[in-house]
Amino acid sequence: MGVDIATYRGRIGTFSHNFGLDVITVECIVNFSQLMKGIGSVAFIGILLIIAGIEQNPGPKEKEDKSIYTSVLIKVLPTFIEKLNLDKILINLMTKGTLSTDQLKDISKEQTISDRMGAFVSEISKNGAEAYNVLKTALKESDQENLANYLGEVENEFTSTDGDGVNSNVSSLSATERVLPQEEKSIHTSVLTKVLPTFTEKLNLDRILISLVTKGILSTDQLKDITKEQTISDRMGAFISEISKNGAEAYNVLKTALKESDQENLAHYLEEVETEFTSTDGDGVNANVSSLLATESVLPQVSANELTSTADQVQKGSDICYEIVDKSQNTKEDAAVSWNAAELKRIITELGLTEQIKTKITISEAIQMDLSDDESKTYEYNDIPFMFLQRLLSGNSDAMDYESYNTRKNINSKSRGSVLDMYQRKENRKISPLDLFLLVFQCCDPMLKQLLFQKLYICKLALPFIYTEYPSTKSVMSVWPLRSLVVETSDGVGKMEEFELLDLPINVVSFARFGRPNFSKSNLLNGFLCNKGCDTFFHKDRPLGMSTRYCTGGYVEMFVLPVMSRAKSNLKQPVLLLNLRGDVKTDFEDPVCDFISRISDVIAIIIDSNAFGICSTLLEETIKRFSTVLLIFNGPLGPPDGETFRMLQTFVRNVKSRHKMLLQIFSTYSEIDEKNYTDIITETRETISELLFSDSIVTPRSLQDRLGTSSIETDENECCNEACKSANSIIELMDKISSPDKWAEIVTPIQNTTSKELGVCVKASYRNKDSGSFEVIRTRISELRDLQESRISPSIKSFSHCLIEHENDLSYIHYLLSWMKILLERRKRTCARAVVNQSFRCSEDIKDGTVTPKNSNSTYLEIDHIFREIGHISDFAICSKTDHKAIGLPPIPALAKVVATLVAGGCTLELLDGNSFYLPTEWIKSVLTHIHKLIGEQNVLAVSVLGVQSSGKSTLLNSMFGLKFPTSSGRCTKGMHMQIIKVKRKSITDQRKPPFEYILLIDTEGVRAPELFDTLDTGYRRDNEMSTIITGIGDILMVNVMGENSSEMRDILQIVSHAFLRLKLANERLNLLKCCFFIHQNVSDMRASAKLKQGLQQSVKNLDKATEEAACFEGISGITTFNDVIEFNPESHVWYLPNVWQGHPPMYTVNQKYCEKAVELKHHLVDKSINKKGMSFKTLKDTVLHIEDLWKGVLAENFVFSFRNSIEKKAYFELEQKLRDELCSLECSFDSIIFQKAQNDFARCDNVSSLIRTNTQVISEMKQLIIKVKKETLENMEKFFTEHNYKDIMVKWKEHSMKRINIFCVDVVANRRPEIDRLCNNREVDIKISTLCIKHEEGLRRELLKLEKELVGKDIIKEDANKKFEQVWKLFVEESLGADISSSFDPKDSLKEDFLDCLRDMYENHEPQLQSCLADHNYLEKNLEIKMLSGSFEKTGIQTNDISIFSGFGRRMKEVFLKTDFNSAKEAVQSIFVFVDHQVEHICQKNQTISYRDVRQFLNTVLDSMKKVNRQNKNSFTFTITGILKVVVHVSCYSYFRFKEANFAHRQSQDFNARLEKYREIERERFLAHLLKRKSEDTAACLMRHTIENYLRVEMKENISMKVKIALMNKLPSLKYILLIEMLTDLVREKSFDHFMRYILSPKGYAEAWVAQKAEHTLFSENLYEKIAGTEISKYLYDIEVSLSESIKKFPGDTFSIKEWFQHFISLLTVLKLPKDCFHDVEKEFEVMERVCVPDFKNKVIAELKNTEKVVLDEFKSTTKETVRWSGFNPIKAIFKDVWGCPDICVFCGEPCMRGYAHEEVSTHTCIQHKPLGCSGAFDLKNGTILLKSCHVNVMGDAEAPCAMIDFKCNPKKRTPCKKEFHPFKSYKMFVPEWDIEPSNFLDDKATFWKWFIGKYDKQLGRFHRMEVTNVPDTWKLISDQEALHSLRDIYYSDVDCEDKYLP
Repeated sequence: MGVDIATYRGRIGTFSHNFGLDVITVECIVNFSQLMKGIGSVAFIGILLIIAGIEQNPGPKEKEDKSIYTSVLIKVLPTFIEKLNLDKILINLMTKGTLSTDQLKDISKEQTISDRMGAFVSEISKNGAEAYNVLKTALKESDQENLANYLGEVENEFTSTDGDGVNSNVSSLSATERVLPQEEKSIHTSVLTKVLPTFTEKLNLDRILISLVTKGILSTDQLKDITKEQTISDRMGAFISEISKNGAEAYNVLKTALKESDQENLAHYLEEVETEFTSTDGDGVNANVSSLLATESVLPQVSANELTSTADQVQKGSDICYEIVDKSQNTKEDAAVSWNAAELKRIITELGLTEQIKTKITISEAIQMDLSDDESKTYEYNDIPFMFLQRLLSGNSDAMDYESYNTRKNINSKSRGSVLDMYQRKENRKISPLDLFLLVFQCCDPMLKQLLFQKLYICKLALPFIYTEYPSTKSVMSVWPLRSLVVETSDGVGKMEEFELLDLPINVVSFARFGRPNFSKSNLLNGFLCNKGCDTFFHKDRPLGMSTRYCTGGYVEMFVLPVMSRAKSNLKQPVLLLNLRGDVKTDFEDPVCDFISRISDVIAIIIDSNAFGICSTLLEETIKRFSTVLLIFNGPLGPPDGETFRMLQTFVRNVKSRHKMLLQIFSTYSEIDEKNYTDIITETRETISELLFSDSIVTPRSLQDRLGTSSIETDENECCNEACKSANSIIELMDKISSPDKWAEIVTPIQNTTSKELGVCVKASYRNKDSGSFEVIRTRISELRDLQESRISPSIKSFSHCLIEHENDLSYIHYLLSWMKILLERRKRTCARAVVNQSFRCSEDIKDGTVTPKNSNSTYLEIDHIFREIGHISDFAICSKTDHKAIGLPPIPALAKVVATLVAGGCTLELLDGNSFYLPTEWIKSVLTHIHKLIGEQNVLAVSVLGVQSSGKSTLLNSMFGLKFPTSSGRCTKGMHMQIIKVKRKSITDQRKPPFEYILLIDTEGVRAPELFDTLDTGYRRDNEMSTIITGIGDILMVNVMGENSSEMRDILQIVSHAFLRLKLANERLNLLKCCFFIHQNVSDMRASAKLKQGLQQSVKNLDKATEEAACFEGISGITTFNDVIEFNPESHVWYLPNVWQGHPPMYTVNQKYCEKAVELKHHLVDKSINKKGMSFKTLKDTVLHIEDLWKGVLAENFVFSFRNSIEKKAYFELEQKLRDELCSLECSFDSIIFQKAQNDFARCDNVSSLIRTNTQVISEMKQLIIKVKKETLENMEKFFTEHNYKDIMVKWKEHSMKRINIFCVDVVANRRPEIDRLCNNREVDIKISTLCIKHEEGLRRELLKLEKELVGKDIIKEDANKKFEQVWKLFVEESLGADISSSFDPKDSLKEDFLDCLRDMYENHEPQLQSCLADHNYLEKNLEIKMLSGSFEKTGIQTNDISIFSGFGRRMKEVFLKTDFNSAKEAVQSIFVFVDHQVEHICQKNQTISYRDVRQFLNTVLDSMKKVNRQNKNSFTFTITGILKVVVHVSCYSYFRFKEANFAHRQSQDFNARLEKYREIERERFLAHLLKRKSEDTAACLMRHTIENYLRVEMKENISMKVKIALMNKLPSLKYILLIEMLTDLVREKSFDHFMRYILSPKGYAEAWVAQKAEHTLFSENLYEKIAGTEISKYLYDIEVSLSESIKKFPGDTFSIKEWFQHFISLLTVLKLPKDCFHDVEKEFEVMERVCVPDFKNKVIAELKNTEKVVLDEFKSTTKETVRWSGFNPIKAIFKDVWGCPDICVFCGEPCMRGYAHEEVSTHTCIQHKPLGCSGAFDLKNGTILLKSCHVNVMGDAEAPCAMIDFKCNPKKRTPCKKEFHPFKSYKMFVPEWDIEPSNFLDDKATFWKWFIGKYDKQLGRFHRMEVTNVPDTWKLISDQEALHSLRDIYYSDVDCEDKYLP
């Protein structure tokens, strides 16, 4: 008949009936007879033509005269309706002239997409090959190049195959090709300009352009002008411009075009805005526009699955099946399911996952806490992914309901309730929660996916099994996350067993849909899982369940339903349920379908009547893949003999006859009535159960076995597989050693044997009081830590090396750890299962007592044990300094760094080993220090939890922060574990910025654990120790109580009370700014507020009672409530949480209310920490110190007495450093300003009266200045106290620190006042000299003029001229100045009288003895003939009768000790002489006259030194008053001569004669200049140089002290403890016993000499003094040169007013203010000069000054430590005074007080380390052996001190031993309350350095003190120099990283 049915079938199936709404089903029954065949055929063809909407067929296909291009277009383009941007192509072809306007009109008038496509193909075909080629070009230009290329491919294929097989390729491309982006734009004029540009994304500009062209509004040229623009904004601008040209008509046509292009709502909105615009003149329009934009979205697009039938249907020639989509039923059906890459890209962008989809989200990123979370906040879409993750990780099963995150936006009130409002709400697209979940899941890294699977399973939510990966579109199977899941199920006899999910024997039941049935498959699955319903599988009735889904097509999710014993269930085996999302016939690739069919034991397929009737053949093709099928028919059945019945019966019969499979079918209807939903579920469950137990179902197999047949790519990559191999190799090493049940003992022997014994020994060493047994314990500890390689198992070595080999590949390490955990858990379960089975087999024998089963609760090896073993081994290696190679391990620091990286990335770290109760301090310190650096040395908020065992502590932390602390019944947590999470701060306001960057979470084992209560005393002690540590660490302590059990409450409250009380007592001066929260879990009725309030009151009473009991136990009165110990508010510090679980097994899930309450609690805790005033937070480095302090405290028996806070010590040091810096800054700033001002102001004074006024003014300004700088310093310190990390600790020192600043300022003013007066006096001398010179200068000039006339005309020799000048000068001084000099400057030498007066005043009670000593020294005039005091003891005349022996000795003992004690006295005096020599040097270095005040201070120092000797040696000898006087007078005699020489030298350089000498040189220069006929300009320049040089010298000497002090402060130790470290380090290097003893006997004197030596070496050997002088000289001269250069700007040429220029030059000086009277002679020379060229004169002066810098600098360069003279103050002495501070020393051992300031009674004296008493000569009176214990230990023990050791303060009046003779050290506060000695049980804790000293110098020490030093332990002699120095570094904690600085 010539009809190409295949072509028409393609045309019909591809065009007219592609849209659900456009489908017209015409049922035509034609009865053909022999006579009517012709008519019937014609009618049939006619009907086809009408339906297809095409022209009559021109004839048979082989005779068609169509081009190949037309055929290609007809075959290919219709399939790409959704991909082809037809409007853009039409515009492109029209602008190129391929289509005319008429043709465009013909195409555009068609109403449907298919008709427009048909017309388009027809018009292209008319124009032939040229149009076809232009079309391909247009496609490329419109970003559809891939489609153009595909046309070319099909064209070639079509040529070779004549069109066959093309459709399949077309459909395959269509299914995977990305939707090309469409450009959508906006509109015009006042309204258009105001409104429509905002709707760029809503407006289909291309379609509007076509409509306007066809209506004649836009011409072709205008269209070209618009489309030639490249950017969207430019095209929009051009469009608006063209519309504007055509006026209102164009505007109206535009609105019509909008309505015709399905944008009617936009047209209506334009009209509304137009009306509003007219009335408001445009105001307020933008707000409405934005509100519309906020809710309006792009018009929904129809997916390709809804448009086309599949290529398989076409090619197979089966029944043509169409998807008939009834839009009215959308509200009842599941949301549309598809895979749409373009939409997914949009969603990913909206969610902010563009980067995460590539880089992946890690666990540490997912658990970050965002402080911007706020219930009142409206979140954006990009906030949702991480909020979703955090809610899911917290166990919230409603996490996917992201609308509950408060993301809704408010709609403009003006449009609410309008028609427009309905459109806004309807068109507002929401992201499907299922799309959200799948996309976020794909953004997670493998470890986070594992964690998500664990959380999903406990939330009873479906797990993603097979999904389409974005953007590759390949199917991926989740296998790696499944490996972490363990399922507990019941076996056949009722035993509960654990299985890995992949190894669990299961039946697999799949659920799928065919077509689009009006029945929720996911709801059916949820009902199948639980009778009462659950939300395991997301369904349409969930929030946003009807949102369009774009990535769930082909998605398979799963859930495992285990079998529970005693539970009523039809299922006897665990079942794996698979939910196939999408249409089984179209949305799943063949590999997925094949895999599902192979692993499924049963598949349930839901189909409705429509799909069944149309696609029964395709349904048969689909189900034949499966072995057992349950067909669930959703639709009315009708009568038993009806059409549906026959259709179903026929289908079942055909399937069973054609295929070997088991098929059952049931309906959701009973005839025409829909069944009850519960009945449907019951029937489904029963039917599936029957099918699973049918003969066709094989024995249940594991999923791992079933996966072997899969061709789908899994998520386990090469890195994962390699890590698996490594893990297996390590496990194989373990297998070679023993069976898994013994691995814990054999693989990790250190922690199971050595650490337990070590823990006992360490505790014993802290509690032991006997030094002898202590050394035995010490030796045993060393032996235990002495590692042998043979003790470390091969598997531990292999694991450690594997970590280091891949230290830069964290992915590999994470995989390795996961595999190790999986494999170890697998072995553990296998062994445990065998033990349980054995127990069942032997149960009868056990009852008879014949067989004892193995302990099923024995410890199995876990990954935590391996890390614990590594930690303990590393700790031993660090402590014993074992080389890592000797034990076969990699470098310990490298291991610590790897572990630190893991912890920083979200892994947990064990701090305390719960089995052995051992803390590997050094290992923890190393790891946390690395973490400290990795996280940027940030502060942390420490949150800890405490509770009774199995009260849900770990569960609480996991729910609050989304963590994975192990949870189970019993003792699942052992010891103490930590994890850190980051706090997000980027979106937080300044007010909300927390003072910490991380949260440190501490999880601990439960108290009252039955297995740890060997004895009641042991168990309670361990609980108290553990609770003390955990309470001390946490800034916030959560006390977890399960339910309202009264006994449990009583126990936990008692423990908490004791812990806080201990901390309070140990820090009695410290305010505990901790928070304590009581968390009551498992509260049955959360709504019963009255009951809760009553329970709260009872809890508070119990807490107060427990606190009172604890205080009574500790012997403390005055504490009756918990609030007395720590701030506690019952209203906010007590929280109630519901039960964590809800439902019944196996479908019980986490209680959502519990999760929400836990998260609320988390935010409350953090908010409280942020807002709590005065609370400071530690860094991890600080936390290490604090943990160590707490650990040492609990190791000691008396925690309260033993605990000392290292953080407090560190805070004190940091405060001292800050205060020191601030005071130095204050002093330097003050000095630089006030001295500069004083010198400048004094320089401007030209008479004494003005000088006196100026001096008064300077003093007044000095007082004002000190107020100003003090205010700045106080503000800086206030800020420091407010913002510092340790502000809560420092607050107790704040008042004292502020007081120190005030006192310092008073001292500064008092000390600077004499300096100001001295400068004033110097200036006064200068004025007087200048006045005298001016007074008599005329006489001098006359004499010089006479001399000049005599010499004129003669041959002048300079030497002769100088001689003549000297004669004139001498005569001038004697005759003219003599009288004035004698009256004004008569120096008096009263130094001798000063000495004698001081001595008589000091010893007025001992006048006879003093007179005798003075007479022996000729009243200080005796020449001692010594250069220094050191070594001059014999000249003192001291005899044995000048020494008093300790009265406690008998007469015979006195005689024995007399000789030896005399030698000791001699050594003591020699030490004093060394100290005094330094004092004399410092005093002589002053560039000022030594006065009575200086003498008195000096002699007081000497007397104090003698008193100190007597005090230190009071238990052996003391000097009598005669002996003291002999030493003092001897020192006075020597010092008098030295001071006298210094005063004479000062007068020579600084008095009137020195100044007169300078004046003489200037006059000589003038005389020679005139004599030699020099120019006046040259003479004036030369005189200026002399004047500047002289004044520069004076200025330099005045200022050099201050400059040197500032420079030395950066070179010398700035704090006392640093000074002690450096000084003791030098002593170690020098290896000089004598120097050591000099320091021990006189710490301050030795330190002062040491500082002086270091400073003098730095100044004069390292040329610092010269460098400072050079810098200052250059600065002064530069100021002069700049001022000279600036002066010529005002005087650029010759001038007659040279004096005016000079005054201007003087005024320009800013640094060196030169007094005018200094230039008197220069001005005289100016008077001779009539005029001068200022630039030339400036050059002359600069030339003269060229050598000035060298001349002056050479004078300073030649200065040495012997010749240096300091003006004002000695900077070296000033620095030492500031650094050393408190001069007191310990009354027992002589160790200096650590405080770097004179504190008097404000605070107590304290030492960081006390020396063993034997260092100072103390020995046991019973046996004469040296005393080895330090003060730290003595105050804890039973040692006693003789009365003399406490300076007879027990009998102060008589100063003789009291009746007791000895007093306990621990009672030292009774006699020296001003001292605070830190106690220590541990002998090795504080005295390592001095133990090294005694061990190294034991023989010299014995000889020096004449005592037995035979009891020194051998271990002391083994301490190395390096260990001693390390001890110094550890004890004197320094934050300046002095670790390497102080080591040799």
